Amino acid sequence: MHSVVYATQSIHKLLAGISQASHVLVQDSQTE
Repeated sequence: MHSVVYATQSIHKLLAGISQASHVLVQDSQTE
């Protein structure tokens, strides 16, 4: 079960990173 918890945490971290990156990309496209 530890592997399942680790995988879930990794997915949350990955989604958080993607959401942050998308916000940055949107801001960059708006400034241009």
